[in-house]
Amino acid sequence: MSAKLERHASSASARPAMCLRAIWREACRNLLTGTSRTVALTLVLAACMIGAITVDWLQIRNLESNAAAWVSAGASTYVITAPGHIDGQTCSRLQAVDGVLAAGAFRSVDTRTVLAAFPSTGVPTYQTTPNAVTVFDIASNGLRADGASSSARGLGDGMGIVLSREAADLIGADAGDRLALADGRQTTVTAVYDYPDDGRASGYGYAALEPVPENGMFDSCMVAAWPIPDDLDALLRYTVGDVEPSAAADVNESDSSQSVDATISQLNATLGTVPPSASSFRHRLTGMAFIVVTVVALLAAGASAWSRRVELASALHAGYRRIALITQLTMETTAICCAGMMLSLPLAAYAVTASQTGDRLAMAVALARIVVAVDAGALAGTMLVAAGVRERLLFRFFKER
Repeated sequence: MSAKLERHASSASARPAMCLRAIWREACRNLLTGTSRTVALTLVLAACMIGAITVDWLQIRNLESNAAAWVSAGASTYVITAPGHIDGQTCSRLQAVDGVLAAGAFRSVDTRTVLAAFPSTGVPTYQTTPNAVTVFDIASNGLRADGASSSARGLGDGMGIVLSREAADLIGADAGDRLALADGRQTTVTAVYDYPDDGRASGYGYAALEPVPENGMFDSCMVAAWPIPDDLDALLRYTVGDVEPSAAADVNESDSSQSVDATISQLNATLGTVPPSASSFRHRLTGMAFIVVTVVALLAAGASAWSRRVELASALHAGYRRIALITQLTMETTAICCAGMMLSLPLAAYAVTASQTGDRLAMAVALARIVVAVDAGALAGTMLVAAGVRERLLFRFFKER
């Protein structure tokens, strides 16, 4: 008796698995024979995905181009000027702030860099904190896809000078060259930076930068940022400190109690003062494309399933359980959705890897939302029809075919 009970329990537990295998075999036959409208529905869903991905990607790329133009023009580089009152260490530490790509302090010096080959003229010279040239590089060449400086990362932090492109071209020098100075010393050109004449603040287009230790006071602090932090003005003002002790001895007590007059400006204001914001991405018109493709996929999958209403009602009339019917159609539609995703995957992958601003996660999420919306719409349309078909309507369906 116990053996019979055990065999009965074993067969009962195996029954659901056998039922699922039977449903899966039936779904596979429908897919292979075309009963599921496999090719037509796959092409429709793939067209929805590819079309929506293309439209949204082009819109996002346009927003990225605007942001990249803003960065490479120096419009996202901000300068606080307070001669002799900028703390170099505080300025350099701003690089740790989210959104700040590079920061450096600058101060002008009375002496010029005079080369032995051109003893009658000198190059205006600025002392800077180490790696301050990266600010100029970002402000001229923009960002790479990984959000890093495009060419001058790590340059200008050794002994030597950094020349502007105009100065380097005039004397025929390049990065790595050794130059003889008029006083008999020699120096190395550690880097050459671009500083286009496109409306940005003058003074650095023809200049030499001399990296020095960051302790001490400077005249200005430059910060290249993207996306621009909301509290950037407050961060810049935080770099304003007291004058050095040697200079403070010459200042009257009444004068030293007065607040420092510091001004904040853009390196290049020709593009305006309002940068492209993250809200432009969130509120883009194509951001609602997933709603449109959801409706289209729902209607397409629903129409495909409805065209099989005689078959579905006949299956119910023959004793096929509704839950089994819904499961079978879900399997078929899921396979078709996967095929559509495979067709759209190359375009989505290219769109993500081609992102200019480095925010590939946001791009991936935006495009994945479209794919998920199409799949969800197709599954919903199929299940609605499967749940709505009634056995008692078989003869009506037969007459209407």
